[in-house]
Amino acid sequence: MIEFFKGLSFSHRNMPLELREKLALNEDETRQLLRYFNEFSDVEDVLILSTCNRIEFYYSHLNDRTEEILKIIGIFKGNQNLKDLKDFAYVFKTHKEAVEHLFKVSMGLKSQVVGDIQVINQVKKAYQFSADENMAGALLHRLMHTIFLTNKRVAQETEFKDGAASISYATVDLVKRKTKHLENPKILKVGLGEIGVDVVDNLKKWYPSVTLVNRTVEKSEAIAVKNGYKTAPYEYLASEIEKADVIISSVSTGDSIITPQNFSGNSSKKILVDLSVPRSISPVVGELQHIGLYNIDDLKQTTYKSLEKRKSSIPQVHKIVEESINDLYDWSKETEIYPAINKIKESLEQLRKEELERYMKELDPEKLALVEKITKGLIQKIIKYPVLQLKAACKRDEAGSLAEILTSLFDLERQKIK
Repeated sequence: MIEFFKGLSFSHRNMPLELREKLALNEDETRQLLRYFNEFSDVEDVLILSTCNRIEFYYSHLNDRTEEILKIIGIFKGNQNLKDLKDFAYVFKTHKEAVEHLFKVSMGLKSQVVGDIQVINQVKKAYQFSADENMAGALLHRLMHTIFLTNKRVAQETEFKDGAASISYATVDLVKRKTKHLENPKILKVGLGEIGVDVVDNLKKWYPSVTLVNRTVEKSEAIAVKNGYKTAPYEYLASEIEKADVIISSVSTGDSIITPQNFSGNSSKKILVDLSVPRSISPVVGELQHIGLYNIDDLKQTTYKSLEKRKSSIPQVHKIVEESINDLYDWSKETEIYPAINKIKESLEQLRKEELERYMKELDPEKLALVEKITKGLIQKIIKYPVLQLKAACKRDEAGSLAEILTSLFDLERQKIK
């Protein structure tokens, strides 16, 4: 069953950003594309994973359906000058490749920031979409739940998910630690370049009250609307600093835009984080008694330690993933013997009923109920050993021949008795 699982991937490793942007799918588009596959294709167990770094398609089918999938994607996207998608697709040619890749992506082993804790939530969301659109069968259900349990093991048994392993993660982690005493700290984010936007993306998971200040008003307003935040004009920076509990600055400037003068007459405790190079917050600010000032070097030290800790855990993660995949394969092999088990059960049950019919007239209802109970119990005991033998044979890849022997055996026995 798992031998039918396949996939293809477009990622930062094999497709340029300008094409990934055109191929990227939002939630509504993902659901709609799943409906396309449901209606116009014979593939099953479809999972579509679309993140900032990758767009991946997984499916279950006896044959390679890459051409068909690419054609449907192209039609859905209106071709959009995507050139030949096949040139940028990494195709998983075997079920082993597809399964292992999805496990590694889900664990964060394939992420740009190793051990990325966000990717598992993106995978869960992708699975939910598949289930909602009736594109998740027994294989995908089992595969995804195995992946989620594996991720839980990785988090509990290793240090692979520990710590903040990027500047933006480290920034938010620092803010969380330093504002534990505040129920809803007021956060001011100054500057919305690449790192500034990344910080905002991480802040939104934890803080509902954030004010954005940026020289380009249109940009700050667009990001504020997207995240449900407020904006303030750059000219009002001084008054916003006064109101804030936390100030995070990532402004590209050669001068300090935040100086000790911003805090004269203000004795409230504040946390300041300067992510700018050159620094946009005067180092002298950190000398004020009520101010905690942290710069990008402080955070880099944290991320370096976290990354080293995570990297040292990679062998453990690979071992856990390997164990989980082996369990998944054992389950998949066992599904192949279910028809044989059912056939044996049906054969024995039919035999039981035929034998009981011979004596039903001689038994009162109370005795008949007792005989029913006894014979059903005997059938369960008889079937138990062959089932255990079949499951053991699965692990030795011998289930097929043993299933045939057992099926023939029970059929022959039935004929003899009759």
